[in-house]
Amino acid sequence: MARSDRLAVRATLRQWNKRSRRGSDIAYLVYISILVGAIVLVPLIRAAWLLLSEPAAIAVLTAPWFGDIAVAASLVLMSAACAPWAAPAVRRAFLARVLSDAPAPFALSFGAPVVRWWLVAVVAAGAVAALAHGVLLSASAGSGLALVCATVSAIAAATLATVCAVAAQRSATVGNALSVGLIALAATVVVFSPAVAAFSQPIGAMSLAVLAVITAGWVPSLLNSTQPHALLTASVRRDAAVVGFTLMDASVLGDAVRDVPRGRRRRSAVPRVPRWLAFAVSAAVGAARTPLRLARGLIVLAGGFALAAAAPSAWTVGLAAALVYLGIGACMMGVEQAALAVRTPAVYGVSDVTLLANHAIFPAVVLAAASLIGLAGGSTGLGVTLIAGVAVLVARVFAALTPPAPLELLLPMPTPAGDVGAFLRLLWALQGPIFAAALSIALLPAVLNADLARLVWAAAIAAALLIARWRTRS
Repeated sequence: MARSDRLAVRATLRQWNKRSRRGSDIAYLVYISILVGAIVLVPLIRAAWLLLSEPAAIAVLTAPWFGDIAVAASLVLMSAACAPWAAPAVRRAFLARVLSDAPAPFALSFGAPVVRWWLVAVVAAGAVAALAHGVLLSASAGSGLALVCATVSAIAAATLATVCAVAAQRSATVGNALSVGLIALAATVVVFSPAVAAFSQPIGAMSLAVLAVITAGWVPSLLNSTQPHALLTASVRRDAAVVGFTLMDASVLGDAVRDVPRGRRRRSAVPRVPRWLAFAVSAAVGAARTPLRLARGLIVLAGGFALAAAAPSAWTVGLAAALVYLGIGACMMGVEQAALAVRTPAVYGVSDVTLLANHAIFPAVVLAAASLIGLAGGSTGLGVTLIAGVAVLVARVFAALTPPAPLELLLPMPTPAGDVGAFLRLLWALQGPIFAAALSIALLPAVLNADLARLVWAAAIAAALLIARWRTRS
């Protein structure tokens, strides 16, 4: 690496930071970070600790199958790191354009964003592992050595996920292969239950750490061999995602992170079948055109239903509904398009209600089929998964009909407790999963205690909210 290249990159980044960041902006960012950490993160961590300290949660954490599920979930997350929206080597679009045309190595120009991506992954993975094993240690169900080894294994897995993300950004083919391989490995772990407890022991943790260090040495060469077009495309996608997140606009954010359909273009999406079936077939073909996104979504969907069936309590059912809501997103493209179409004059020759109902057939079938996982928990487990599936479908339709955030939410809202504008925008963006979790929790006593009155009034409130949103859809 020539010294002139290093100096040129540093000068470019210094000039960019000087123009885009002032001292007051950095000070305000530090202030906001401390404030959010004190107000949001600390209570969330405390709530998670108290939730995991309950006897039912301790029983789950110490169950023989929990290690397999935890490792499989980690592998699914590593597979998600291979998705296009997870590209770590990104900068602001204009800066990425300038640096991608420069003669300096990409490892120097785009290395800092990769390091930040790695730090975030390491902190998140290490914190989750430390939290779970810390709870076990406080309950005298674990050991300090297991806590340290599990944390080291989680950090090593985060490092491997970073390497996979860089490799996927360099080559879409390699990323698809890694994603398929990791999903298959996750399925193997769940089915065959290997001795994954070794990762909570010194030998397993050190072996995984050594593997992570070796593969991390490939990152500079992977970055240097990445095509400039891939770096620029990922940077543009990241900028769009930041805009959607800042405005709390779920549609903009979804468009930025959604996989681009590439395969199955020769297969007709509108066969000569009855109209109601044509909508379902077209939605299925559309979902199959992003197979890895569909596979990851179905895994998250199945995991959510399995969690609801295994531990049918209010907390777990709410979390399971949020997971199911996230997983079914790969099958909801037709509903989202129908929600956009019903705000405009009809062009399909069917009414707005019929259009939305026909597009909802495919995700309803997927949810009904996946809810059969509840049979493992008996009739109660099946009932819980069914109400979670219905709640998620209603919440998805509700969220699809949600218009963009009103301008009033973009204005500051000073209160004695501070500016609550950002909090309200967050609630507006998350009203879909919040609706799904709340409706699932409200309907849970109707299944566990055969409370018919609860079933009636909870369903009536959900229907009233959906009708109100339908009337204001335009």
